[in-house]
Amino acid sequence: MFGIDPATGKRCEGLDAQLETGLRNVQALLKQAGTNEDSVAHLTVMLQDFSDVPRISKGLAKLFPDPASAPAVKYVNYRMPQHWRVQFHVTAVIG
Repeated sequence: MFGIDPATGKRCEGLDAQLETGLRNVQALLKQAGTNEDSVAHLTVMLQDFSDVPRISKGLAKLFPDPASAPAVKYVNYRMPQHWRVQFHVTAVIG
């Protein structure tokens, strides 16, 4: 899941905007599936630059505030198309 603004269909600029929008998109997808963040079992964060991990971790802490129930998170250095900084792959258990 990328940080694409659903209203415009365009990529958000910069890490913070891509992070915030990407996480909102994750929440919207989970809601559409009839669930919420509590069902997320694993989250892979693909990023261009590992120096962004602390900022991304802060954003994830807002979505998953309780470390005891937060999903397993894996950070992967990934070469994405130009101007993309972060991408999320989410595994949720529904049902």
